[in-house]
Amino acid sequence: MELAKSCDYAIRGLLYLAERPNPFQPVLLRDIASSASAPEAFMSKVFQSLRASNVVRSHRGRERGYSLARPPDEISLYDVIVAMKGPAALNSIHHPPGGGDGRDAFRRAWKRIEEQFAVALRSSTLETMLQSAAEGRA
Repeated sequence: MELAKSCDYAIRGLLYLAERPNPFQPVLLRDIASSASAPEAFMSKVFQSLRASNVVRSHRGRERGYSLARPPDEISLYDVIVAMKGPAALNSIHHPPGGGDGRDAFRRAWKRIEEQFAVALRSSTLETMLQSAAEGRA
């Protein structure tokens, strides 16, 4: 599975916010984009999608920028991928009702694999990723 560039930038930007002493304090988009090595215009679109999915909050006025909308332990990789690509992004093959042939058995097996994948994505939060990085694990 290849991760879309928008998901990659979203995760990098969110990790930058999550590792700050106060992840709820607004940070300018240009600083987030710089930390993620992403073009600011592209990161703006990424963060608009994250805002629409209640992953980040946008702030206006003197303290403008973006902050996390929820604690880092409540934002999972699943949330990020769904925010960027929609729920269909996690389904790689169509599961039409079928007969009893080998293709149907394959579809059922693949559906179980996709469900396990979704469980793994839901259990990987910004917090667990930061903890793994701090411990030197992948």
